[in-house]
Amino acid sequence: MHTDIFLYLWLKRNDADWFEQHLPPAKRSNRKGEKLDWQKIDKKLARKVKKVCDEIMSVEIFPVRVSITEIIRRVGNKKWIEKRHLRLPETSRIIDEKLESLEDYMIRKLKLAETKFLGEKVIPSRNQLIRRAVIENYTTKNSKRIQNEVTLSLDRIEQSITVSKVF
Repeated sequence: MHTDIFLYLWLKRNDADWFEQHLPPAKRSNRKGEKLDWQKIDKKLARKVKKVCDEIMSVEIFPVRVSITEIIRRVGNKKWIEKRHLRLPETSRIIDEKLESLEDYMIRKLKLAETKFLGEKVIPSRNQLIRRAVIENYTTKNSKRIQNEVTLSLDRIEQSITVSKVF
């Protein structure tokens, strides 16, 4: 492999005329008259995107945020997805529905941590819950919505475990 590259470069540098004369003809694309069926592509891509988004949401051990980057990483078709608004309305609609804001992602992680504490029948401190949910950052501290969810989650855990101890 490396020798091929070396020979290619050596020939190009030392005998450019011969090299140009012996190159194979350039391949031309025959797609000039061919048009893509965007409706068909849209339906197929929308199904893939929906499936991938559902897979991302179902991961419980190490949750991942449903983002354009993650969708493209799993589905491919980067250019189509990035420019989806032009020719892929169904795919665009599904992506817009399924995308997770940073706050939504943190709340989903918080609920997963809550479920783990409930399964262990342990009442955590506020910091233990935040650490297990891995949501401790600048956004968490400044978001009233996330702080309210942490409080509600702690209340639900305490209530659930206290009720189960009574019975």
